[in-house]
Amino acid sequence: MGANFITATIKATNPDKLKKAFDKMVEQDKWEYGHGGYTGTFAEVPGIMVVPDPFPSRKWTKKKKNDVYDYLCDTCLKWENARAIKTPGGYFVAAWASS
Repeated sequence: MGANFITATIKATNPDKLKKAFDKMVEQDKWEYGHGGYTGTFAEVPGIMVVPDPFPSRKWTKKKKNDVYDYLCDTCLKWENARAIKTPGGYFVAAWASS
């Protein structure tokens, strides 16, 4: 089967609030798309983990967001936890979801 690379921005101030917001997003996706699997949504992602900013010396700009997107696209794996990177407004979250 295939996979979709999915992203979200979660406004949370710390990892605990991030986890709660992520879990809520997963439950919403399960409600909207069902529990059958292979939806290509966050319903297929088992959890979330915060990872270090790969470009810590750079300001958060559109260019940096694009570079972070590319970095996460290359480092996230299907069937693994979503990865979150802290941003000035919360967290940028990405994962490969089975579809």
